Amino acid sequence: MNSSGLVSAWIEEANSDFRAAKLLMEADFHCQAVFLSQQAFAKALKSLLLKYQVPEGTGRHPSILFGELLKKPEGNPLRPFEKQLLRLLNAYRNLEKEAGASRFPKETGEKIFVPKHEFKKIHSVRAITYSREIIGLCEKILGNPVT
Repeated sequence: MNSSGLVSAWIEEANSDFRAAKLLMEADFHCQAVFLSQQAFAKALKSLLLKYQVPEGTGRHPSILFGELLKKPEGNPLRPFEKQLLRLLNAYRNLEKEAGASRFPKETGEKIFVPKHEFKKIHSVRAITYSREIIGLCEKILGNPVT
């Protein structure tokens, strides 16, 4: 498979996770919607990293990788999207934390944290909004929206 096919496959998977997250939110499965929204966001980011051949096997956070990509010399195709990308990458850090908390129950002092009881619609709406925005931006940058 050529690299453009792989880029398209990642954005297609991002869209699939996004649609599943919306269905989960509508069915009041908010912690699962948050988790899948984060997955959708990460897959959309991966599509851009692949498109611009950014090596990611170093374990560095996507915000660092994109920061390096945005520092590239003039003619950088991401430069017009820099402010929006940086804002979304900041949101991604928060989304990662919420997604991590959404997965498993844990003991917190005297209380047991049960994600299914703690995550509400406001959480899934926020997560889905961010994933929708990054997927749309990635599709715009890539020039190949997947429906």
